[in-house]
Amino acid sequence: GCGGNYDPNLVKFNRKLTEMADRPILVENCHSDSVQYKPDRTKPPSEGCPYHFYRTSRDIRPHYASVMSNLASVHQYYEKNETYPGCWAYPDMLQVGVFHHDQPHLDMRETRSHFGAWAIVSSPLVLSHDVNDDDVTDLIWDVISNREAIAINQAYIGDSGGLYNWSKKNVDLVQELKAGTDIVTVPARQYFSKLLGGGKVAVLLMNCIEDSVFMQAIFSDIPGLKCKH
Repeated sequence: GCGGNYDPNLVKFNRKLTEMADRPILVENCHSDSVQYKPDRTKPPSEGCPYHFYRTSRDIRPHYASVMSNLASVHQYYEKNETYPGCWAYPDMLQVGVFHHDQPHLDMRETRSHFGAWAIVSSPLVLSHDVNDDDVTDLIWDVISNREAIAINQAYIGDSGGLYNWSKKNVDLVQELKAGTDIVTVPARQYFSKLLGGGKVAVLLMNCIEDSVFMQAIFSDIPGLKCKH
């Protein structure tokens, strides 16, 4: 549950509930951002990771600065191979198609980047837009129904996908909030990859500055890619 408190009895109850249910139930560890969950792959799932996915970040907002901040929170778990089937690192729900009158929202370029980033790092793809609004659904349908991106998200051969390279130059992404201004500093250019099996690798290149830039994926830099030319 949310709040960051680890209650072993609640965890056992949740696991028992999923075993007894007549339909699939997923259990999320939704902590406060002051508590970081640490799965342990050396223990049985009921002990090492009694949740199906766990939050790695603060609550997300429909702003690109928030998206990139939450995306960065997955990296430490990717590096330690602590995000895997039945225990996924989760940077919070998708903001694809989330529009609030009193808040900024993602444009379509940012929307596609957001969905692609969540897909390649194997985050659960939890939609949070108003599914009763047909206009919004029509607007984002090509994004959320992208079968190739979803297949990349669902693939797993021991690699959950993550950041393999980034620029030395950083950029400040500014997020205007009711409580004030939040500044998120991220690498200006980021490179992600994920092994898919069968000799295939997915690659995502992200440019975080306003200006268009030339980016290229150098094969010899991509983890697990045997072809070097």
